[in-house]
Amino acid sequence: AYGHSGTNKTGIIQTAHKPMVVMSRPTSVRLNGTGIHTLYCEDLKELKKAVKWCIESDEALEFGWHCFDSISEWAEKEFLRYEDTSRKAYLNIQSEIMQIFLDLTTLPKRPVYCTAWAKTVQDGDISKEAYGFPGQALAQKIPPLFSTILRFHPATNDEGDTELVAQTQANPTAFAKDESGNLDPIEQLNLTTILDKIQKGRTNV
Repeated sequence: AYGHSGTNKTGIIQTAHKPMVVMSRPTSVRLNGTGIHTLYCEDLKELKKAVKWCIESDEALEFGWHCFDSISEWAEKEFLRYEDTSRKAYLNIQSEIMQIFLDLTTLPKRPVYCTAWAKTVQDGDISKEAYGFPGQALAQKIPPLFSTILRFHPATNDEGDTELVAQTQANPTAFAKDESGNLDPIEQLNLTTILDKIQKGRTNV
């Protein structure tokens, strides 16, 4: 899921069944007092250990979801802390980040939820909203690893009130995707409901 600040990318984790959250920040106002198990990973080295634990540990199976908040921040922090600005160094960092999320998304034992920042990109004369990562390569390579990409944003409902929703299909001004084909174009922010719809019709779940 991606979106601008305040679109509830972190808060929605409360709607998942028994989630465990790996966080790029020490604390989260959105999750304070919820009782949700959190693990803080300051850098990619710690994040690698957390991903390995999710994949290999039986203890990780005690949780219903594995959540990572946020991909953008871990990537950004790694690029900023790296003193070598050569192209080789840049490619090495990029490769390291990609391997972490390739491991995460190819060997999941539980539903995996990751968040990313939103940014505005230019497509010809049209400004489009998309997920934000440092470097063009990460922006192109990370999203195909995920079967569902949700854009969180405010929208006006039928009563004229503003609410936060999840866009599931791409349009001329923003990117999203739903490989299952089971989601409505706009969904309410509830991970349990969204997962149930995605898994609808599967016999091997």
